[in-house]
Amino acid sequence: MLRKLLIINPNGSSAITQLIKSGIDRHLGPILSTYWTCPGGPPVLQSHDIDQNADTCFQLLLDITEDYDGFLLACYADHPLVTLLQARVDPKPVVGIFEASIYAALSGLQPAKRFAILTTGEAYEKQLEEGVVRLVGKSRADSCFAGVVSTGVGILDLAKNSQGLVKTKIKAGVKKLLGKSEIAAICIGGVILFGMEPLVREACQEELGSEAGREITVIDQLEAGAVMVRYAIHKKGLDMFG
Repeated sequence: MLRKLLIINPNGSSAITQLIKSGIDRHLGPILSTYWTCPGGPPVLQSHDIDQNADTCFQLLLDITEDYDGFLLACYADHPLVTLLQARVDPKPVVGIFEASIYAALSGLQPAKRFAILTTGEAYEKQLEEGVVRLVGKSRADSCFAGVVSTGVGILDLAKNSQGLVKTKIKAGVKKLLGKSEIAAICIGGVILFGMEPLVREACQEELGSEAGREITVIDQLEAGAVMVRYAIHKKGLDMFG
């Protein structure tokens, strides 16, 4: 039987949904995917709106949860909708791209090495840092997490097609991030940054040298989410951090 997956975009932008689709579908394999955009949701979800957004999306999704075998939240934030849906649909898997990217970074991390998150706006730094601590615990976060660095890249930069400015902001963010600690993995956090993985890799090589820069793992948030939920659907659930 073909499994059915609902991919959730909690903001109201159909353009963002199409960007999400371009990064997820090719990693799902034989799973029937449906994309849901929050009706009337904000075009860009701000960190201070997340709790209200979670409640809104949850109420709108209640009537269709029985139609799907799994759920993927395509929002890079410590978003309460993940836990709300998990409580509602258990044992069906619910995965967030934020959680999936952290799991992907930790799975390949060597001792004494750390991972960090490269995100969009400064307002998300604290939200994501607290989210990592919640997911993995303070002790583990203290030993393997180097923190969050914002690039300042926003939706308006992309709307204006300001490629030069975006490139400058990304490279400045990578430079700051690599100066924080012995970084082995970078999670790219923020759906609008999807597709910039090659630029991040290039920036790592420029900063560290070609050989050392190539050793940095750059986590594609959408691929991480797709792979994790695909596995979870077939395994009927997943203990991510146990």
